[in-house]
Amino acid sequence: MPQDPNDEPASVMLERLAAKKWAARQAEAAASSPSRRGRPKAPANPAPSPVDDAPVTPDRLATLLRECGALSERALLAASELDPASFQAQLAHERSPAFTTQRRSASLIPSAPRRPFPGPGCAGPSPSALPVAMTAQPSPEVLVISASHGENLALAERFAEAARQQGATAAVLDLTSVDLPLFTSRLQGAAAPAALAGLQAQLVASPRWVICAAEYNGSIPPVLTSAIAWLSVQGSDFRALFNGRPVVIATHSGSGGHSVLTALRLQLAYLGAHVVGRQLVSNRSHPAADDSIADLISRLRQLSAQQP
Repeated sequence: MPQDPNDEPASVMLERLAAKKWAARQAEAAASSPSRRGRPKAPANPAPSPVDDAPVTPDRLATLLRECGALSERALLAASELDPASFQAQLAHERSPAFTTQRRSASLIPSAPRRPFPGPGCAGPSPSALPVAMTAQPSPEVLVISASHGENLALAERFAEAARQQGATAAVLDLTSVDLPLFTSRLQGAAAPAALAGLQAQLVASPRWVICAAEYNGSIPPVLTSAIAWLSVQGSDFRALFNGRPVVIATHSGSGGHSVLTALRLQLAYLGAHVVGRQLVSNRSHPAADDSIADLISRLRQLSAQQP
């Protein structure tokens, strides 16, 4: 159903819901405490809570931001499980020039989620559903999307590294790690999946994409087809996310590979994307050459992304 242009933007709504949930947690904690009159006197040296015992890694907040994609400052405080004073100290540390320099070469989006410390972390409807308000680094110029976690994910990492070598910021998105159900007309009429807003925000924020997809039965992998279907029904214009978007397509397939790129090119062109003329087909017999990857990144960066 087309979205009413007067409706509250999704990012604003998600920010409001995250803040509401955080406030509800605080109220619940206060309600579960005994009244002041009957409250026992606190011991001079209270036993530390499990959260207090949890090791605070030097990049605790940066790790949360990589894992969740993006968080508002209030949501990041709740996810970190730190008290406000400790949170502000940790935030100041991770905003320091020394820390920023140390992590400058790190990828924005890890290939798989990591939980180096205990606690719910990004607990809630879904980490990806939280709004983009506070990120560890600016959005990447090139977002490399992998539609499988094997050879195409490795190929995606090579594209990201080639972009960085040319002076561009780049990140890899493993589409198989995004918790999206298979798109159906029945689910379309229900509430949107929680992870969809975060995925859409990542794609909107990156002006250029590279898509690495294996050939499935002579066509596009189901995970990619389903994701495109979900994204195309958000809002009143199904082409909005793709229109004018510069895209490179590539594959590492067990056999052939031309069929998936033909199908993908047709679908992306129909959605309005600007697909680079050259494409990359690789397999065990013909691995992708570094100079071919570099050339595709160069061609991609020469294309101007259409402003929303």
